[in-house]
Amino acid sequence: MRTAVIYASRKGFSKEIASKIARQLDGEVDVLDVRRKPSTQDYDRIVLGGSVIGGEVRHGMKKYAQKHEKELLTKKVALFVCCIEQRPENIDKYFRKSFPTALVEHAVTAEQVGGSYVPEKENFFIRFMFKKMGMKGYDLVREDSIKKLVNALKG
Repeated sequence: MRTAVIYASRKGFSKEIASKIARQLDGEVDVLDVRRKPSTQDYDRIVLGGSVIGGEVRHGMKKYAQKHEKELLTKKVALFVCCIEQRPENIDKYFRKSFPTALVEHAVTAEQVGGSYVPEKENFFIRFMFKKMGMKGYDLVREDSIKKLVNALKG
């Protein structure tokens, strides 16, 4: 069984999560940057995800999912987002804004797997926004959600 874990990452956190997911899966697993526009043709299982900025996953993930939607709907698919948001209703909105509705409904699971905000890695505007929200730094990996995603793909 071949699996592609395709991620969109701004500062590296989503790439780390994608690699963590890949290490827990069985069979042949490739970790691929969405910006390289990878083919999904030779894979049985697909994991798509990335960091949320402005309410959706960026760096081409939305366009990629839309372009490959028909083929993705023939595969076993799992979705993930990396964000600091914890409210389920908002996280659901992120999935629906980032991926085609049919793909969200087709996915075996859609998980919020943690998030990271490291002020030193951000530009002035992002630091300013987070300062206004009272945030100084944040780094959380939700191992339980990663395990749930992996188990859903294996099942």
